[in-house]
Amino acid sequence: MTNWTFDDTIPATNNNPSNDQPGMLDNNISTLGIIGEDHVTFNLNNGGQHTAIHFNQDNSYVPTFPLAAPTMFTNIVGSLPQLFYWSGTAAQSQDQYVNASPGSTFLFGGNIIKWGTAGIGTFATTISFVNAFPNACFAVFTTNNVASSAVVSVTSVTASNFVARATSVVTTYYIAIGY
Repeated sequence: MTNWTFDDTIPATNNNPSNDQPGMLDNNISTLGIIGEDHVTFNLNNGGQHTAIHFNQDNSYVPTFPLAAPTMFTNIVGSLPQLFYWSGTAAQSQDQYVNASPGSTFLFGGNIIKWGTAGIGTFATTISFVNAFPNACFAVFTTNNVASSAVVSVTSVTASNFVARATSVVTTYYIAIGY
């Protein structure tokens, strides 16, 4: 990525404009370069609109929360730069990014997906999400190891957990959707 330089002391007060002309030209080139990077640039139809959005990938900018909402930002998780969204509260956005199992992610539009695995037997087992949905869980979907013939039923769903029971002892994989 290009390192655009800008000298905010140019033009200097009380200077002859001819003294500042080379620096003003450098500043103008940097301004055009920055705007032209992700935007339709000057003197064109739709000038100022985005053509693409490039995010920092060197992990030098990780926001400090709380941010002014709404804000999109990237962070490197593992070795991949990923796009995140801050909606204004930790419960609704920052806390929902857990890149593990069990895990959770916030989707654009306000929905949240959570996933994980749990050992379930013939008795009612409460499985807690990695963190609670801020408002409610809409649904929980389960599936078992291919070799298992156990049937898992979900009997209760809340914002922070669900209760499940199986016809035999089994490890089940779950995905939950909420907001």
